[in-house]
Amino acid sequence: MKKTIITLLLLTTITCAKAQYSEEYGDRKPSHKASKQREINEFETAEMSQTNKWIKFSGLPALPKPTWAIVTNAEGEFIKESKITPDDNEMDLHRLQNGMYFVTLVYRNKSKKAFVLHVGAE
Repeated sequence: MKKTIITLLLLTTITCAKAQYSEEYGDRKPSHKASKQREINEFETAEMSQTNKWIKFSGLPALPKPTWAIVTNAEGEFIKESKITPDDNEMDLHRLQNGMYFVTLVYRNKSKKAFVLHVGAE
């Protein structure tokens, strides 16, 4: 009886697996949502450098709306934010204690690029 049940389960599984495969899958056009994810990120070339407790961004695009640099701690709690532009691209972090932080560049309320910041003893 066990062999019969196991055989029927295997046949059912194989049938379901074949039914899910479609020959047309490769010919389908990408959905609107999938093509939206492939948009070019203007911040791909953006980089962050650290000198003492100052951070400087380079490779920022010139955009009509402000870009925000948001600093959070390792637990994800908000620490500091600042508007940055290609001309005014430095951020003062002298009040931060030693530890690990995350810096996220946000444009139009969407996260565009993130960095890890280690603040150590000087």
